[in-house]
Amino acid sequence: MNYLNEALKIIQEKKSRVNARKDFLSFIQYTKPNYIINWHHMVMAAFIQKWIEGKIKNLIISAPPRHSKSENVSRRLPAFLLGLNPNTQIISTNYNDSLAQNMGRDVQRIVDSEKYYTLFPNTQLYGSPNLKLNKHEKYTRTLYEFQIARHEGIYRTGGIRTGITGKGCWYLLIDD
Repeated sequence: MNYLNEALKIIQEKKSRVNARKDFLSFIQYTKPNYIINWHHMVMAAFIQKWIEGKIKNLIISAPPRHSKSENVSRRLPAFLLGLNPNTQIISTNYNDSLAQNMGRDVQRIVDSEKYYTLFPNTQLYGSPNLKLNKHEKYTRTLYEFQIARHEGIYRTGGIRTGITGKGCWYLLIDD
């Protein structure tokens, strides 16, 4: 009986990984297991998924404070986009520099996590635990900007005092 239970756990884990690699809400659940999902999270994630797939060109999410907008859009979404394509270029803005730094740090923590690595092993940051670099490979990794090792992907964040003029991106995220 224990063998069967263990086999079922392994199958469920693999199914969770497959779903988390392609579905945004599943990614959130996989990388943040204590995330409590309410109906508005499902609606928000469904629209974000459509935006990711290109079915929606521009998306504005409006909800009261403390309803997971920043968690979903400023923390989880950049990590998910970089996992889907390590060449992705993202600019994420916040209303002040301190919040921008915090979001940048949080995205890096997600990308550095073991759960994330099991989903997207090709998306790694300079200094990540599983990344083995030769001595000539150098990548940017600061609170405001980080590059994806061995890829063209880059994440930039900034607040009101951070200059992002002239920096290109594929995705522009604006958080209050």
